[in-house]
Amino acid sequence: MRLKSVYEKCLPIIQLSKPLETKWEKMKRTMRLWRDQQELEMSVHNLRDQAKKCRRRFKMRTQLGTVAAVIELKTVVVKARHMGHDRPQIGSENSELNLRGFVGPASSHLSTLPPEVVLSEDVVYKLHVRIHIRKLDSVFKALASRQVYPIEEPDRLHSSSMELVLAMQPFRPESVDHLQGDIMINIIRTQQELNAHNDGVSIQRGALAAKSISVALDQLGMYEEAITLGHWTVDLYKTLTSQSNRQDAYAPRLSLALFNLSMEFDHFDDRVQSRTLISECLAVLRSCTPTFGVEILMADAFSYSAYSCGLGLNHLDTLPKLQDAVARFARLLSGAHHHGVQDTFASSVSLQGHDIYMEPQDLNLYHYAEALRRLCLCLCVAGSYREALGPGLKALELFRVLASRYRRHHMIRKDIAYLCLALCEERSNLAFLPAQAFAYAEESIQNWEIASSTTAIDSDDLIDSFMKKTEILIDLERFNDAFKAFQNAAGVTRSMDTYQWTHLETLQEVSSRFYSIGKYYLAEQTSKVVVDLCRQYVRRLPSQQNSFVLVVLKHTRNCKAANHLSEGAAHMREVLDSAESQNVLNDIVLASNYLRCYSWIAYLLIEQGLPDDAPVQCEKAIRMFSPPTSKQTACDILDAITSKMRSLLALGRLFLALGVAGEGQSFAALHGLQETTEYAFLCYHISLMHRRAGESLAINLNLSESLGFGGQLLP
Repeated sequence: MRLKSVYEKCLPIIQLSKPLETKWEKMKRTMRLWRDQQELEMSVHNLRDQAKKCRRRFKMRTQLGTVAAVIELKTVVVKARHMGHDRPQIGSENSELNLRGFVGPASSHLSTLPPEVVLSEDVVYKLHVRIHIRKLDSVFKALASRQVYPIEEPDRLHSSSMELVLAMQPFRPESVDHLQGDIMINIIRTQQELNAHNDGVSIQRGALAAKSISVALDQLGMYEEAITLGHWTVDLYKTLTSQSNRQDAYAPRLSLALFNLSMEFDHFDDRVQSRTLISECLAVLRSCTPTFGVEILMADAFSYSAYSCGLGLNHLDTLPKLQDAVARFARLLSGAHHHGVQDTFASSVSLQGHDIYMEPQDLNLYHYAEALRRLCLCLCVAGSYREALGPGLKALELFRVLASRYRRHHMIRKDIAYLCLALCEERSNLAFLPAQAFAYAEESIQNWEIASSTTAIDSDDLIDSFMKKTEILIDLERFNDAFKAFQNAAGVTRSMDTYQWTHLETLQEVSSRFYSIGKYYLAEQTSKVVVDLCRQYVRRLPSQQNSFVLVVLKHTRNCKAANHLSEGAAHMREVLDSAESQNVLNDIVLASNYLRCYSWIAYLLIEQGLPDDAPVQCEKAIRMFSPPTSKQTACDILDAITSKMRSLLALGRLFLALGVAGEGQSFAALHGLQETTEYAFLCYHISLMHRRAGESLAINLNLSESLGFGGQLLP
């Protein structure tokens, strides 16, 4: 009925009516239509609000239902798999209890959220996981409070030699879904097992479960929860190591748990804790029996420890350690043959068909490439560029081989992109030809785009790659291609949630580069893009108005050089329209920049042959910023006086211009500006004015000294 009512009110607006006979009837009809239109807009607005509320509620309940359905389905499948296909009813009966135990009070809390709060499915999933990680943490704390643990003999997995298999971060949508469901099943199973067997729980199985869930959560970016379970993995393996005479079985797993926890702290940006843990990991590894798996892990940990501890410190002490780690890898991988049980970093549930695991041989190559990359970067920082080129190119070659085998693995793609970008940044020190540097920049961008198709990447890195490509194309004098690369970088900047001023400054540097080499049209086009981006930036942060003014000033300079005066004048008017609403008088820098804008608008109007409004703009600036609060403001006011004099002269008002010239000289004498560039410009234009008047006056000024300031008729 509401929609029908809205439709009936729309008919008078939609249908064409015949011309009314009298003005009075026409006016009444117009008033009636206006009133109906207001009611219609209000009704549509109310209906839209109601639709949004319904959609939010439906979406939130759908998200909760989706999570519940996934849990129930996974539980039924697992129960049927372990109990036999002839007894799926038992799994179905228990699934509802599992579901209730997993969701807990979270659904009641989420249902009380305001209707304007919209939760994505990923957020709902992570909220549920976070709630039950806390429950799991409480269960582990209860177990840790016990004084006596049963002595366990190593099971089949722990009694075998350790061979590492890297669980690759999920790089396909189906892999992410599978991994999320896998985490849910492991959390539920671990909770049930710890609660059901509280008296005789296996510490080995608890440590394996905590490790599996911890590493999987780290892959999904849930670093806090991963660190929580990573701590318990380390504690449980320390308990097993201390109570058993089989330290050779548990110590390698303890070192692996310490290494994983160190990496999780590194992902969480806690470098101090990460370095402490990696040092402890190395200490444990030195006490282990030197098997192939232990040696590989020690080489990787040694390389990572040297690189992370050497950042910002003495690189001369770090380099020998990194070179030693690379030598270890080269020795271990030079024809070593090994066999053993795979120790996976993810859960025990098979993930065949999703390409999540990297083969052991490829994993070793990956760690070797990482060690070479770290050595290359450290050599570059130390200034040993020729020595850095060999490890860098070898690391890039290994990453390319791995990328060809795991085509959509975004972690390898990111490594290639980072390394190519680093080679581009050091292209001058590495003596690369521009064409070679351009190839690396292209490869970096291609790998960022492949990685971004499957996972979220840092936009800063992609922008840096586009900017390096732009710089190299300018060096190659391929200016149109450089402008296209610049537009790509600007497009990424525009799509960011928050516009960082550092990116705008980097984009502005390209415009300045074009200006310096005389490509004024491209300088104007690039600075116009920066103005549009900065306008959006200032809308988010009004306190950064001065940044927008500076960008417009540079753009106006480029417009003048490209002879696009109307374009520059339009942007200047946009800035000056906001001058009165801004509190510019209390900010000396902002006041100075606004005064420069007034001088520029006067100059542009004169050059366009439209000087009528120029004196008004200059007088407005003089009144607004007088008396000056600083010497810089006084210089800018003197510049505005000069522009006013020039505009009056362009209008043919010679006597008024002479009067303004006298005011300018008095103002300069009052504020001690006789030695400034602005006063030299004033005197220069006064001399031109006297010549135009046909007078031969001896001006008390050394014109040659005045012209030494530049002699340009610019503000």
